[in-house]
Amino acid sequence: MSVVLPGEVVQTQHKSLKLGPGLQQFVDSQGKSSIVVTRAGTLEQNPKGNKFWVEGNSRRVSQSVAHLTI
Repeated sequence: MSVVLPGEVVQTQHKSLKLGPGLQQFVDSQGKSSIVVTRAGTLEQNPKGNKFWVEGNSRRVSQSVAHLTI
């Protein structure tokens, strides 16, 4: 586990990865792919090392019908 910030590149050795929230794969014009962090948090992975995601505290509010006033 390490703290990551948006824009950082994640280095991995696996060929088939599953990326979760906070990560995105980019392919440049030469065909080289890289995994870039899209939100701040801690980088997590499963025990096998083939799934990665970013755990963070975004504090977003999802509105429900009770929040609406007419």
